[in-house]
Formats: sequence, structure tokens, C-alpha cells
Amino acid sequence: RLAGSARVVSGRGANDVLSEGTRQRLLYRYLLDMVVRDSQAGCRRIRRENPWFRRPILQARSGVDANELAAVEPLPRMEIGAEDGELLIAVLDRPGRWMGSPDLLEAAIRARSRAREWTPPVRLVVFGEVDAQTRAELLRRAEARDDVRVSLLGVRRPAETLRILASCDIMARPTRVEALSYAVLEAMA
Repeated sequence: RLAGSARVVSGRGANDVLSEGTRQRLLYRYLLDMVVRDSQAGCRRIRRENPWFRRPILQARSGVDANELAAVEPLPRMEIGAEDGELLIAVLDRPGRWMGSPDLLEAAIRARSRAREWTPPVRLVVFGEVDAQTRAELLRRAEARDDVRVSLLGVRRPAETLRILASCDIMARPTRVEALSYAVLEAMA
């Protein structure tokens, strides 16, 4: 700020207390020009939880360009490794505490067990980073089944990711910590 440059500090998560302690409050008071949240309720809560903060607190709505996404050309299903008649579930995953694809695989197995006669085979189309242990677990568990399959596509460029999403029937974002990702908004669009 002293050099005349704008700085953007991105905070992840739902912590509405800007910072604890006198030193941190001084840093926020003098170095932060504003706080931007994605909800009006979040803006009100920050104001309520941090009465000492006198800078603007603004709302910026999350969103994607639905018209641009509507023009995305789906990737042919066979390029994903899919067979005819499969229900494709796109799974965006990340390593570490976000990794939820094993839970989703278990849910797909349970759903297929309960509704075997009237549901098509399911293929989880997993893309993104998948650590070696999770990769091995997914393949081992799917290998033992004929009605739930897995395609591990790895990390893809954003344009190709959108084409994969357009090819799938369902998109799942199995996570325990992320509230609303842009990937979910893009899949909905």
C-alpha cells in the first residue's frame, strides 16, 4: 500500500472475525482498505463481530456467465472412457482433507445396490489431483463391481474440464470443507 500498489488478500473459509489481538487489529485498521464477502449476511456478521473495523465491507456475488457456458461443446463420452448406457457423474476432487471421491464411490455403490433393476451402470469421472493411495483405493473398489466404474482423468485445462462437465449427467463436488465452489456454479450453468 505504501508503494502505491493495490493488494488483494484472499481469506478462505467462514471465519468472520478479522483477526485476534491488538497487533493484528492495527494491521487490519491501517493496511486493509475493505473487506469483500459473497453474502449480505456475511457482511453484516463481519460488522457485528468486528465493531472496531471502520473500512467498507462490500458484497460481491459469486457468479459465472451462463451464456458462455451454454456454448461449451461436450466432449464425446467415449473419450472419457464411458460405455453406452452409463450414468456419468463428474467428480471434481482435490488431495488432502478435500478428497471426497471415496465417499462418493461408496454412495454410488449403495445406491446401485438398492435400485439395481431400474438404474443404469454408474461411472464416476474423476478429474483433478488424486493422490496415489486414493487412486489405488478407487480402482480396487470399483474393480470388484460391474455396475459402478471409475475413470481417473487427472488434471485438465479449464476449457477441457468444462467440456467434460457438459458430457456428464451429474456433477458431484464431494467435500467436507468447501461451501460453494465455482465448479458447482459452472456445472449448474
